[in-house]
Amino acid sequence: MRVPDCGEILIKVPPIAEQKLISDVLTGIEQSIETKELKEAKLIAKKKALMQDLLTGKVRVKVN
Repeated sequence: MRVPDCGEILIKVPPIAEQKLISDVLTGIEQSIETKELKEAKLIAKKKALMQDLLTGKVRVKVN
């Protein structure tokens, strides 16, 4: 395919209202992912801190 032929290709584009709706949905999903990633990072940091406390003996674990 030659470059001049590309100018004749028609591409269907959804109406602006539908594009806005798609954008809003994707933005919501992206925000949800970011929130979950932040929560995961906090949990990982908390786990590391707890593991450090356990390994140094700062926190004792009783075994029955």
